[in-house]
Amino acid sequence: TNAFTNTNNYFTTFQARQLIQLINSDNDRLQLLEQAYPLITDPGKFYELHDLLKSQASRNELEDFINNYM
Repeated sequence: TNAFTNTNNYFTTFQARQLIQLINSDNDRLQLLEQAYPLITDPGKFYELHDLLKSQASRNELEDFINNYM
């Protein structure tokens, strides 16, 4: 969480995946993905992280977040 709350940090999709994979809870992963999204340097690849979420509901929530971001 600390890495993604610091707005001076930026991550590639691969780096974000490595960090988020350390977390087991789907809800916590979703929260981290939402925090990470603004810090991703290659947002076109962000869709590759959807498979980190186990439930379709969480994937849908992430899609809604991305579509409504900004």
